[in-house]
Amino acid sequence: MNNRQVILTAVARNQPATRPMPTLPEPSIERASADGFAQRVEAIGGTVVPISALTDIVSYVQTRFPPPARLVSTLPDLPLGERLSDPLVPGHTLETVDLALLMGSFGVLENGAIWLDSRHLPHRALPFICQHLALVVSSRALVPTLHDAYRRLSPDTFDYGVFIAGPSKTADIEQSLVIGAHGPRSLTVFLLTTDPSR
Repeated sequence: MNNRQVILTAVARNQPATRPMPTLPEPSIERASADGFAQRVEAIGGTVVPISALTDIVSYVQTRFPPPARLVSTLPDLPLGERLSDPLVPGHTLETVDLALLMGSFGVLENGAIWLDSRHLPHRALPFICQHLALVVSSRALVPTLHDAYRRLSPDTFDYGVFIAGPSKTADIEQSLVIGAHGPRSLTVFLLTTDPSR
């Protein structure tokens, strides 16, 4: 028996006992609480701003990011910032974006995450390379758990997607929490209390 076979035999002999797959919980029947979601987002370093209409965002952003701040928005109905329509723009050209304003598909109460996919994300690097990130999500589009979130995903409707929870942070260095170490220095969630389609 050669060395390779010895190793593979030893690995095969030391496998853990097989276990049945866990039973997934049934879909939640209760709606996720907007207050609970807001508390979770704030607990992980984000800021929640309740709004009743998308136009409420304009004055908030203009007050906090006056010219010459570079703003990029994917909300076509708001007179804010640049529009990115070309997904092939080199990512490093976005490093000077002060604020990226994006529409999220839904939020998750369990961990405060918001789902973004290629339908509302013109460039994959944008939410990670900007200095500050703002996401809009409807309070009607909140789900209680990640299990519920994954049930909502249909991979045939997008070619890229990501959950974003809070601003960039790390505690690797001397167990000291640092915000904005590897990405956005802040996350603002505009929680829309009415249906944006109306």
